[in-house]
Formats: sequence, C-alpha cells, structure tokens
Amino acid sequence: MEYKTSDEKRKMRVLMAKPGIDTHWRGAFVIAQALRDAGMEVIYTGTYKSPEMVLNMAIEEDVDVIAMSFMGGSHVPLSREIVKLVKEKEAEDICLIAGGIIRDSDKEVLQEMGISGLYGPGTPLDLIVGHIAQRIRRERWNQPVCCKECAMFSPTQENEREVECNGTVVSHDTEVTDCLDFRFS
Repeated sequence: MEYKTSDEKRKMRVLMAKPGIDTHWRGAFVIAQALRDAGMEVIYTGTYKSPEMVLNMAIEEDVDVIAMSFMGGSHVPLSREIVKLVKEKEAEDICLIAGGIIRDSDKEVLQEMGISGLYGPGTPLDLIVGHIAQRIRRERWNQPVCCKECAMFSPTQENEREVECNGTVVSHDTEVTDCLDFRFS
C-alpha cells in the first residue's frame, strides 16, 4: 500500500546506503524489501560508496530518507562526514537513519548528529518501517504523528513535541495501524 495523504501524493522515497568499504549487504536487502512491501520506493546505492556519492545520489533522487547500513565499525566517521555534507549542501530536510552492528557507546554520538533508528539484527521489520514512515511524516511532510506515547516512533521514550490525540498504535503480526490510519502488511 502506498502512503498517501491529502498533503502528499507520492510514495515515500528511501535511499538504502552502504557507505564505506562494508560489503555486508544482506541486512540492507531485507530492510529494503520490507520498505518496498510497505509501499515505499527504495533506491539501493550498492556497496563501496563514499559519503559524497551517497549524498549526491540522495539529492538527485529526491529522497525523504537516507537509511544507512553499517556492519564494519566505521559508522561514526562515515556518519559524521555525511552529516557535514548534508549541512554544506543545505539538504537538512533529508532524514538520516542508521542500523546494523552499532556499539551502544556510539548510539548516543549518532543520535546527537541527528541520526535515529540505530536498529540492530533481530529488530522487528514493522518497527523499522513505522519509524521511517513517522520520521517522513513529521519532518518532510509536516504532519503530526500519532500521540505522545506512540511506540512506533520511539520505542524507549515519549515524544514530547507531538500533539495530543486519541490515536493508538496496535501492533499485530502483519499490521500496524496508527491514528493517521496508515497500514502496512
């Protein structure tokens, strides 16, 4: 199903990036397929991409999100370079998300850079898809997301900036529904 709203008439667009020399691609492919199954358009960069190549591709493809997959331990310096380039090219409207094998001690550093998600192996795919959809709705489409307690956006903390609503998030094996009535199977 496509994520369509009254304000936005196109599919959510995600650039699945493998920056650096990390060749572990299987996790990125699994996430890309889950995003496609949810109706998002996914562009895969391939491996061995420099931060400059990733950002240039994101701008050229007009993506909503750069989803970076890291398995080789270079997530902090590569992310730092991508964030620097995002600012230099005035592309701050592109959401940055990362996942893979990321040390707990590095997660706070990445979050301070504005990178969210930071999901590792075994994370339920509906949580990842919901997180990406909520970031796009909030930051790219300027829509309110569910309610303050919406676990789909942040499973560990309340969303202080969100509007009050009567919406709920119900997670089933194959469906997640929020108060904005988006669904994916």
